[in-house]
Amino acid sequence: MIKKIGLEYFKSNPDVNGGYHEYLLINDAIKDIKNIDDVIVLINGAIMDDEYEQLNALLINDKRKKIFIATDMYCLDKCSKIASLCDYVLGQFRYLPNEYNWLKNYMYSYVPELFYDEAQNQKIDKIDNILFFGGGLNDGRDATLAKYHAHCDMKCYVKQNDNTDNRIPYDQYCNDAAKYKYHLIIARDLYTKYHWVTPRYVECISMGSIPVVNTMYDADNHFKIPTLFRAQAGLEAKYLMKYCNAPENIEFINNLINDCKVGIKRKQTYLKEIIEGIIKM
Repeated sequence: MIKKIGLEYFKSNPDVNGGYHEYLLINDAIKDIKNIDDVIVLINGAIMDDEYEQLNALLINDKRKKIFIATDMYCLDKCSKIASLCDYVLGQFRYLPNEYNWLKNYMYSYVPELFYDEAQNQKIDKIDNILFFGGGLNDGRDATLAKYHAHCDMKCYVKQNDNTDNRIPYDQYCNDAAKYKYHLIIARDLYTKYHWVTPRYVECISMGSIPVVNTMYDADNHFKIPTLFRAQAGLEAKYLMKYCNAPENIEFINNLINDCKVGIKRKQTYLKEIIEGIIKM
């Protein structure tokens, strides 16, 4: 049994944060597992009061193993009572923080790796003088983004507050993002503090674009990000873009990107393998 918390939301709202797309990726990765109905797999989301009561009853009364997949720290915190009733929790902490040691049998999920899509890697002439960014500007991201905006021309799809939001549906977002050669990858302060990784880097590599990665994103270097692609602020990003645009460096950069793709692609089956292992226990 596979269930996405808050799935009803997407029936009347566009998928501007990629949550529904993420659900489809997870579902496609694990739906064909033998005996998948012998376990309950819950994927986090925006939980409503009536849904909480239903899930709480299900988890208490059903004797099957319960697996909670956390893809967002804010949703994890809001769903903490539900997650605490599950036998296994898969998330995007590289190492479980002490503050979250109540999570049972925690493992890294490899959900970000599912965002690699070979079909997005189009051989097109990309816009090479503009830095692309998409995401919310809460929790410190606005200040970090400003450091890059001060030195780089940028194209941004962002939610700043309830009244300022120019994000577009996720499929349209990906189509537009693929046009840009450089993508800014920055993390929220909360994610930085707890070493929680997100799929943004994987999306960029999937599109054949060059990541401009803030030094605080994936500080444990789970993704094995080349040092060359790290840029603390806008001036460093500007120099990186200039270096990568130089004709004599293009082959070297393309080889680096291809190496990154290989490292991500080989981990795309790991979520399925983890759940298969839990079922067999």
